[in-house]
Amino acid sequence: METIPCDADDTSVESFGTGCMRSRPFPEKHRWFMQRTFDILSDRRGNPTAGKLDSKLVTPRGEDLLAAAVSSLVSASETELRRPLRVQFENEPSLDTGGVAREWFGLVAAEFLDERRELFQVVRTTGNNSFSPTDLEAGGSLAYAINPKASLAVHDYLSYYRAFGRFIGKALLEGHLVQLPMTSVIFKHILGEPVSFVDLIELDGGLARSLQLLWDTTTLGSLATVPDRSANVGDDEGQDEEDAYGLDFSVYHTAMGTVDLKPNGRNICVTKQNKREYVTLFTQWHLARSTAEELEAIVLGVHDVVPEELLAPFDFAELRLLLCGLPVLDLDDWKSNTVVAGKLRKSKASRLTRWFWSVLQSMSNEQRERLLQFATVVTTLPMLVSPRPHMFESP
Repeated sequence: METIPCDADDTSVESFGTGCMRSRPFPEKHRWFMQRTFDILSDRRGNPTAGKLDSKLVTPRGEDLLAAAVSSLVSASETELRRPLRVQFENEPSLDTGGVAREWFGLVAAEFLDERRELFQVVRTTGNNSFSPTDLEAGGSLAYAINPKASLAVHDYLSYYRAFGRFIGKALLEGHLVQLPMTSVIFKHILGEPVSFVDLIELDGGLARSLQLLWDTTTLGSLATVPDRSANVGDDEGQDEEDAYGLDFSVYHTAMGTVDLKPNGRNICVTKQNKREYVTLFTQWHLARSTAEELEAIVLGVHDVVPEELLAPFDFAELRLLLCGLPVLDLDDWKSNTVVAGKLRKSKASRLTRWFWSVLQSMSNEQRERLLQFATVVTTLPMLVSPRPHMFESP
């Protein structure tokens, strides 16, 4: 089957001297990134005129949490965004040595993705670049995509997406893992990587299969599986060869109405001669143009905090790993990097740890995540750049 050559505009950032890192293994890139972000956070300590060394955020919980977070993120200057963040919840006196901030990052991430906020919507990805019926029925995984109705549902929606980008940047800068299982399309836009038809297969296998059918077919006639654009078709008389597909070069967007894929597209019928141009333009629209403002706001927000040259060495999968951590908890890694410390006698501690690992072995990944969250506030383990033990203190 012929591959559809459909790339959106390539907006890859310049490497600014970091190009040599692109070919290095991920642990080496990770180590390099951690050092660079540490330098940014530490820079103020060597500058006596820099003012405060960190930023203190006093925030409510519950329904007001997201609004407070967005307000704080949007109003912060670039200098403030690059200070270490300390968090205190209202009416909860505490000293934030890292744990409170970790909790805040986890709670705010969940609020951003909550479908009640109408900023993102859940999609089921195929998890690969195939759209065979078997793959589609098998499912894949759930991911979050930008809600095309956000501009209608959320007041000042672009500020929310800018704040979301800054939130991602803060998590990356300070090394906090957050549960943001976004689509590959969003990660690629953050990095300026081109998106292609392969991304559409992962994002919406059914739609991709319909477009591939239109791309491949050599016979004219009505195709029940081609995209339903809910837009007016040309007024040519009859269903002759010039408009046998019943399509024109336009799409319907919930917020924008009918949008031309090319100049005067709503009056140009899709024919055997131009159908591949239609598929190319439709794919670009679905992956980039339909949410261009929202994507731009997210990208600008990330770069408000993390200089884009620091992200240049990573591909989209590595960026996801950097932000979200390992998708599945590796029990062997957890066990081999755990140190048991305390006053228990060796024999009793040995029995206790054997029991502990036995219980974890019987747990599902979700149950292990909940245990890890109870103990450490986070639900995933980082991709460590060097062996580092996980500490568990016994009384």
